[in-house]
Amino acid sequence: MAQPRAKVPRPMNSFMLWAKDHRAQFIEDYPDLDNVDISRLLGKSWANDVDPQIKAEYKQRAQQLKEDFLKANPEYKYQPKRKQRRKPPGEVLRHPRLFKTATLSSTPPLTLAPSVPSDSASNSSCDTGSEGFGEGSTL
Repeated sequence: MAQPRAKVPRPMNSFMLWAKDHRAQFIEDYPDLDNVDISRLLGKSWANDVDPQIKAEYKQRAQQLKEDFLKANPEYKYQPKRKQRRKPPGEVLRHPRLFKTATLSSTPPLTLAPSVPSDSASNSSCDTGSEGFGEGSTL
């Protein structure tokens, strides 16, 4: 039986290379900050303070690493795996950023009222024509 391939780490981009080279100095300069805050400072520094020539050097290094990586792994294809969000019992399966969260116990049951056609004057804006699904249409 063939063994599954080990996950091959992607090469670092220019920012990651720069951050790796400068993280120790930031930790020394800000010993009271945790890693998350150090990473934020590194990101802000890269975006606002690093000279464009230095950025270009790191971009060139990153490009060379990428080319070497692709030569060593010609069949590599980046396939990110989405993390599954664990849902508490009873939570409705909805995207959390698009909808308010509701629980099954607080959601009223769905009831459908029969549609009753009214006079044609009130439905004049809804022209179904002969191919519509109005009266006399068959499915």
